[in-house]
Amino acid sequence: MKRIVLIVCLLLCIATCLLADEFIIRQADELTLEQFSFQTADGGWLVFFSDNSTLSKNIYCHKLSAAGELLTDEAILLAHKEIDQKLLDVVPTSDGNFIIIWKEIISTKSHDYMQKVTPEGQCLWPDEGVLLSDQFTYAKGKILANDNGGIIAVFQNRWANPIFGQNFDSGGNKLWGETEIALVEMDDMVEMKNVLSCPGGGFLVHICIGTPGSYQYKVLKFSDAGVLIDDDAIPALNLFDGRYADITGPVNGEYLLYTVSEDSLKISKTGTNGEALFTQNLECDLLFQRFSGIWLLRDGRVAYVLAGGYNLTLTLHMLSADLQPLWNAVEQYPSDGKILMAESPDGKILLAVEPYVQIFDAAGGKLFTQSLAVTDELYTHPKYMVVLPANDRGIFLWHDILNRRQMIKMQVLNTDGTLVHGSSGIALEDRLAGVCDGARWRHQCFSLGNRFLSIWMERRHETSLTDGYQYGMSGIYYQLFDANMQPLLELNGRSLQPLGDDVLDVLQFMVDNDSRLYILYTTLSGGRTFLQAIDYHGNLCFGESGIMLGNQNHIIGCVDQAVYLFWLAAASGFSNKIMGQKYINCQAQWNPQGELLLPHKVNHCYTLLGFKNGLLIFSDHYSAYMEESFTRLKALLLDAHGVITATGGSNDFPLSSMDVSQENTLIGTGGMGDDCCLIFRSNNPETSSSYIMQKISPQGDRMWGEDGISFDVGGSISNPLVKDDALIFLAQNDAGYNLHSVDTQGSFQTPEAGINIIPAAYEPMQPILKSFDDGSMICSFVPYHVFESDIYYRRLDANGNPADAAPVVLCDARNAQLHPRITTTSNTAFISWIDQRAGRDITGIWGNTVRSSTPNDDALQTPVQQAQIIGNYPNPFNPSTTISYHLAAEGMAKLDIYNIKGQMVDTLVNEPKARGKHQAVWDGKDFEGRAVASGIYFVRLSSAGKSSSTHKMVLMK
Repeated sequence: MKRIVLIVCLLLCIATCLLADEFIIRQADELTLEQFSFQTADGGWLVFFSDNSTLSKNIYCHKLSAAGELLTDEAILLAHKEIDQKLLDVVPTSDGNFIIIWKEIISTKSHDYMQKVTPEGQCLWPDEGVLLSDQFTYAKGKILANDNGGIIAVFQNRWANPIFGQNFDSGGNKLWGETEIALVEMDDMVEMKNVLSCPGGGFLVHICIGTPGSYQYKVLKFSDAGVLIDDDAIPALNLFDGRYADITGPVNGEYLLYTVSEDSLKISKTGTNGEALFTQNLECDLLFQRFSGIWLLRDGRVAYVLAGGYNLTLTLHMLSADLQPLWNAVEQYPSDGKILMAESPDGKILLAVEPYVQIFDAAGGKLFTQSLAVTDELYTHPKYMVVLPANDRGIFLWHDILNRRQMIKMQVLNTDGTLVHGSSGIALEDRLAGVCDGARWRHQCFSLGNRFLSIWMERRHETSLTDGYQYGMSGIYYQLFDANMQPLLELNGRSLQPLGDDVLDVLQFMVDNDSRLYILYTTLSGGRTFLQAIDYHGNLCFGESGIMLGNQNHIIGCVDQAVYLFWLAAASGFSNKIMGQKYINCQAQWNPQGELLLPHKVNHCYTLLGFKNGLLIFSDHYSAYMEESFTRLKALLLDAHGVITATGGSNDFPLSSMDVSQENTLIGTGGMGDDCCLIFRSNNPETSSSYIMQKISPQGDRMWGEDGISFDVGGSISNPLVKDDALIFLAQNDAGYNLHSVDTQGSFQTPEAGINIIPAAYEPMQPILKSFDDGSMICSFVPYHVFESDIYYRRLDANGNPADAAPVVLCDARNAQLHPRITTTSNTAFISWIDQRAGRDITGIWGNTVRSSTPNDDALQTPVQQAQIIGNYPNPFNPSTTISYHLAAEGMAKLDIYNIKGQMVDTLVNEPKARGKHQAVWDGKDFEGRAVASGIYFVRLSSAGKSSSTHKMVLMK
């Protein structure tokens, strides 16, 4: 038994060693504009955002001037780890700095950290931050600034648990001991509602005490040492029913108390002693409007907003410091976005419904005749807007997506109604959004000689003015990799249609014998079909626009060096005819209109299905009035010159004597030597899972009997794979996926039930089966785990027996990995998949390579020795780091530094170098000797004019 376990472990270790490092094919990012912004002592602003970039969500900030100018060339990285950092809060401290608090999420556990940041964005505490608490839960937590440059944290894990607190000094040290102190601990159930600061020192904790049949609301006052000094700090709550009210403040030593019911708003104020400033509450009738917010202003005035109407109508009500009505103003907004209000230092009110704004003066007068839009990109509906007020302007930030570019944008609106940054604002950050589609044909991978090509569909160019995500507007993009899996084309792929995205669907891919990939696709405009091809170097073969073919059914195929295009042309009535064109080196050989290959027959309708080994396979459906209809599977046989070879006195001939299914007729084809194998569905009224296998000779003869080989396992079959010595396919049943194999004589080589290669326990879906040059095979699949699916593979020997003891995990990154695709060259498999590790619905494409279980000595087993970056140390670094790299041969070497936007920052090396290992030091400065901001940077090594290796570095100041 021990020996078996040892062998299994050894096999798994070998499988692991055979894996290369996974790599990004199409980047996926998500930008989040955080709703935190604070003014610094010099009048500028710090604004915060998060970038969920591939592996983790990191926190950044930018600094803006008081006039709305961007002061940071690069975003400043504040928190970076290989896990998510979710920003929870930003608190201005008493010493003029800021403390940011974030949550780090690892699986089902989370920890909360904090970092102190100067007004210039410099981190003052250790790079990893200071652990706030293992117990802190922000849903029930609150952070307050204390008087010594630190913070007080008050939190409760859940209802009925004690309320804890901790005090931190300006250096992040704990002042109340290593463990938190229990501020509130009762026998009754307690819920923390809010925590507020006290102008004279200490803090208030607003709680709800649950007793059988009732709830009691109280405000407790604690000293700076966490000692309870008053168990009823705001008796003004007695003015409200059940002592329930929300509390905000303090502003100038006053707190605002209010409660909202279905038809009224009740308001009161209290001073620092907690006593009500007025004998009774102010009660405001809501007048069937929706309460949308209330604010205690700098001078003690109170503003609240009510909303109503189809075109959103906001009414801004202004009360004096003693809660007397001063004025109200009504404004209509042609938007239903988020409502925001901000007060400028001179008392103006900026009231916005993103992206429209109105500014009111201190007396309630409107500065604009109607609300103004801060951007003309209205169809993208700017979201998550932030308003930064000033006396003579408003600064506006928002998140936008346009042409698959997600951006954080900024605009400045002057009080005279002019826009500073053009009609659409300027972008502070710009990333390619992750929205790749993983449906059938939406992404594939292919071998072009010893190179691999990944191709996919996605939307990068919106054209609709009403819906930036309208269905069907997609483009085709592709990336080419060398033998070392280094990308050869532009970052995130090259467009197949440089003139614009207008693809509805991809009909067919085909690789010819000259390592060119042909693509048939249809467009949304006009429903036209186009032909394009990509050569070994990644260049387009048919110009930028491809060849427009019309809108008929098309397929492509190749014989030797010739590529054939086939299509259907309408004839009379129900009938159609088959046409064709021959290409050599992408040049048409027949007349421009094509050649007639099969004329129409009355009452017959053809459907093109496939082309292999010179056989053009199609279905022939007969339908006539008052007669029984039927469908036959037929073929045309083309010789090496493209000439139709007559069989049995007719150009077309039947491939089966049986009626075939009219839908999903052909399951797959493949070449078995010079013969053509195919699997198709018979028209069996009793079952939908009756399949026929047949082998056709070069002369058109049926090699496996007139009726072929019948197969029915009560389930679907997929992944037909034809090798020189076998026809192989997968069949699914209650046991999972089973492999079946038929030899050249038409005899099954596998047991009746097949060979179980993916047990049902994995809940497998989306299987893909491919073969290596040595005859062995590899199958990749995805276990069904809703939002946490992973990519698995299992290698098989030439007979279909599993070579791996169990399915092997290829990628188990967080969130979903879906839709694996496989192509092979020699004995290396390239597997690509749709990947959501950057976040759910943030979809990119990743890949990896796996070697055969019986590898041979081929070019891809021992990667070609190229220039490689070994790494950099330290990483993260500040202020400098040493980059090590290796050159496989003497020659020109170039070492460039890029920022996360893909902009070149500096060139460290650009000169001839000897073969071997070298080092270069980057001092964290750009071309002009200016220190760059904290963040993620990439170093790219090029040798002999070709990009060979890229490596990520993190600068943390």
